Amino acid sequence: MSYIALYREWRPKTFSSIVGQEHITQILKNQIKQQRIAHAYLFCGTRGTGKTSTAKVMAKAVNCLHPIDGEPCGECEICRGIDNGNMIDVIEIDAASNNGVDNIRELRDDVKYLPSKCKYKVYIIDEVHMLSTAAFNALLKTLEEPPAHIIFILATTEYQKVPATILSRCQRFDFKRISVPDIVSRLNTIAKQENVSIDDKTLNLIARSADGALRDALSVFDQCISIGNGSVTYEDVASMLGITTDEYLIKLADAVAENDASKCIILIDELINNGKDVYQFIKDFTMHFRDLLVCRIGGAAVDVLNISQETFDRIREQTKKFSTESIMRNINILSAAEADAKWVSQPRIILEMAVLKMCKKELDADLDSLLVRVAKLENIINSKGVNTVVNTVTQDNSDTVKDVAVKKEKPVKENKKPDVKKNKTVDNKQDNDQHFKDILKKWPDVINAINKEGHKILYSNIVQGKPAGLSDGALILEFKFGFVKKQVENSENKKIVEGYISSICGFDVRLHCKLVDEVAADKQQGDDIVKKAETIFGKDIIEVEE
Repeated sequence: MSYIALYREWRPKTFSSIVGQEHITQILKNQIKQQRIAHAYLFCGTRGTGKTSTAKVMAKAVNCLHPIDGEPCGECEICRGIDNGNMIDVIEIDAASNNGVDNIRELRDDVKYLPSKCKYKVYIIDEVHMLSTAAFNALLKTLEEPPAHIIFILATTEYQKVPATILSRCQRFDFKRISVPDIVSRLNTIAKQENVSIDDKTLNLIARSADGALRDALSVFDQCISIGNGSVTYEDVASMLGITTDEYLIKLADAVAENDASKCIILIDELINNGKDVYQFIKDFTMHFRDLLVCRIGGAAVDVLNISQETFDRIREQTKKFSTESIMRNINILSAAEADAKWVSQPRIILEMAVLKMCKKELDADLDSLLVRVAKLENIINSKGVNTVVNTVTQDNSDTVKDVAVKKEKPVKENKKPDVKKNKTVDNKQDNDQHFKDILKKWPDVINAINKEGHKILYSNIVQGKPAGLSDGALILEFKFGFVKKQVENSENKKIVEGYISSICGFDVRLHCKLVDEVAADKQQGDDIVKKAETIFGKDIIEVEE
C-alpha cells in the first residue's frame, strides 16, 4: 500500500476527535440527537482548522445506521463507505475548479433524485466563495427550498465574499484558530502512535509555526520525521523551517539592549552565513520583542506566549534591560523593516539599518526615540544626579560634542544690538505729529541699520512694514501679511527695532504691529466717533485730539 500523509491518515472520523472546535461539534451533535438538522450549513475559518473534516463527519453522522450519542459509529456500511470515499450519496465539490453556472445547473438537476443508500444526499462545496455571481444566483432557489433528502455544507476561508443572500439561507459556524496547547497535545498523541521521539519544546515550535492550522503542523511534523531516525530535535525543526532559535534571538536582543551595533552586525552576518532567510528572521525578531512587551505588561504572560517555562524565564529576565517605550519603538522599527524587506533585492541591508536604529537612538528623531531618550535621562537624574547626567550625555554623544567644539573654534560674527541711550519718552500728545514725521523721514535709516548690523531675517520682515501713526508713545507699524507681523512683534525683535528707532530718532517709542485691515478699521471707528460728536454737539468743533 502506498504511503499516506499524516494529515490524511489522522483526519478526524468523529466529532470528539476534531481538535479545538468543541463550540461547533457540540451543537451539531445536539441537532442530530434532536433531529433538528438544517438543510444548509456554512463553515467559515482559516485553512487547516477542520472545516472539511467536520463536514465529512457530519455527513456520516446524519446517515449512520447505528449512531451513538450523535456520533457516527464508524463500523456500518455507510460510515465505511464515506471514509473510503466510494459513497455516491456524499458529493464533494471543489468550487475553485467548478465555479461556473453550468456546474451549478448540473447540481440543481441532480438534487431531484433520491439518495441510493443513505438517508440524506450531502453536498460538500469547498471554497464556495470562488463561485461566480451567476453560479451563486443559480444556487439561490435550490438552497432556499431544497428537497427533504438534501443537505448542503458550504466551506470557505473568505466568508465576506459570499453574497448576503446565500449567508441568510445557511446556519453559519465560525471555526477558530487551533491553540498551541491543543496542537501540541494532538502531535504528542500522533508521535506516540508513530513511535517518534520528540520533546515538548520542539512540538511547541512546530505548533507556533503552524499559526493555528493543525493540517500545517501535521505536514511539518511529517517532514521532520524524515530528517531523523525515529527522533526529531529542536535544531532539526528550526533548520528545516528557516526559523531562528530562541537562543539566537535572545543573544541579538541583548546586543541591542547594550547598544552594541558592531556585535549586532556580526550576529547578522552569522545568520546570513548559516543560510537563514532574512525576511523570516525579521518576523521572528519582531515576535520576540512582542513577547518581551507581553512579559513586561505582566499578568498570565506565560499562557499568552505559549512558550516553554525555560524560555519564558529568560525572556522575563531580558525585559529588565528594556523600558516599555524602547520595546514599542523597536517593534515599530522592525515592522517597518518587514514591510520594506518584502520588496527589495537586498533585505540584509534593511535589517542592518533597522538594528542600527535600534542601537543608536540619536539616529532617529521620531517621537518614540525622543521618549526613550527622555526616559533614560530621567532614570539617570533620579539615581545619580544632574552633574552625572551632563557627563553621561557628553559620553554618549562624544562625536556630536566634538563637532560642536570644532564649530566653536571658528570666529562667528555676532549680531550687534544698537547702543541705546536713555532718551525722552513721547508722552506729550502735541509732539506726536512732529515725532511721527521724524520717524517717517528717518525710517529708511532705521531699516538700513538693522540690515548692516546682521539682523537679516528681521530686516526681510521689517522692510515689509510701514509706519501708520504715533499715539501716546506707541508707533503703529502696519503689515499686509499676518505671518510677517508675527515675526516682527516677537519680543526680542521688538526690542531691537525700538532700540534702533531710539538711537537714530532721539526719542523712545513702543512698537505696536497691526495688519492693514486693522488700521483701516481703527480709522473708520475714529471717524464714526467724530460724526456722532458732531450730531450731538454740532459742527462748531475747533480741534479733534487723538
